[in-house]
Parts: sequence; C-alpha cells; structure tokens
Amino acid sequence: RMIVMSLALALATGSAAAQTISGPVRVIDGDTIAIEGAEDNVRLNYIDAPEKDQSCENARGSLYQCGRAASDALRQMIPAGTQVTCTVEGRDGYDRYLALCKAGDTDINGSMVASGWALEYVRYSDGRYEAFEEQARAAGRGLWQGSFVRHRRWQHADHLLELLREQANQTGCFDQPIQTESLREASGNKCLSQSVRIWKDAEENPT
Repeated sequence: RMIVMSLALALATGSAAAQTISGPVRVIDGDTIAIEGAEDNVRLNYIDAPEKDQSCENARGSLYQCGRAASDALRQMIPAGTQVTCTVEGRDGYDRYLALCKAGDTDINGSMVASGWALEYVRYSDGRYEAFEEQARAAGRGLWQGSFVRHRRWQHADHLLELLREQANQTGCFDQPIQTESLREASGNKCLSQSVRIWKDAEENPT
C-alpha cells in the first residue's frame, strides 16, 4: 500500500517533468482527494465543485447542501481505499497537487463533470470537458437540477453579504440578518436592489 511515484524526465524538449502519484484514495470534497503516502492533497484539475458547506436550489426551489452532495457523489465514484493514479500537472495556491486522476479506466475529473456535480473550470480547461458539461446540463443532472452559484462566486459572497449588511445598517431596510441564501429574496427590497443586481450579474456571467 505504499505510494508509487515516478518521474518521467523530458529529454530534449526542456518541458517540466511529469509526476505520477498512485495509491489508495480518500475523498476530501467534491474536487479534492488524498492519496495514501502522498505529501499533499490532490486537487482534480480543470474542474470546480461546490464548497463543502455550499447550498444550492433544487428543481422545486428548495435549498439543499450541494457541496455535501458533490462530495458524496465523488465518494460513491471512488470509495475510500480505491486505487487511483494521478498525473500531476502543477500546484495550486494551497500547495495541492493539480492532477488528472483515474480509477482503472475511469477519468475521475471528467466523470464528475459528466455527473453534474462539478463544472468545467473554463479559465484553464481549454474546452476539455465542455461536451460533458453540456450533456449534464441538458439532462438536469447534479447541480443542473436547479440553480446554483459557481464556486468562485460563492467564495466572494461573504464580501457582498457584508456590503448588504452595511447598507441595511445605514438605511434601516432590514431588521433581521441577511443570509447568503436569502440574496435572491433580498432583491425585492429597493434599498438593496443595486447590490443584489451586481451579485446576480456576477452569478450569471462568471469569469
């Protein structure tokens, strides 16, 4: 059960070495795994799953824990102890490995997008999983069953929430705390409509 690591050195091309990490897996969240014996966690490259504590809306408009559902979907795909092999392509800002991972012949990264529980990270993916995402969207699978805020926008939601609260304090528009999940409902309040409009624009036009 020891980790197997190999370095494939480029010969005359001068390109970076390709690193392969293999071993039993444990799921951290919808796009992050730990491989036994690996120095750091592995971030599934070119995809983006919701935050672990993120909420989304289902087809009925009810909130559900989509971050938890994405993590569960990945655990179902690769249960704890499953042997996986990851080709490392770099590191992210949290010093995790960025990698393309497989369990046998299954492309884990692509399968998460195909299931609808992760999105293609279009800024870096160069359309790698575009077809998978289109199929998941058309079929209403995973996140596409309802509405959601893309992970990157969700991470910035707290900043907007503070802005909304600040406006509420200044204007007296709201008597109760505003929750991130309530931003849609907050759009009906004329005092906050401008901020909510900015948030919705960011949601509908992600970078």
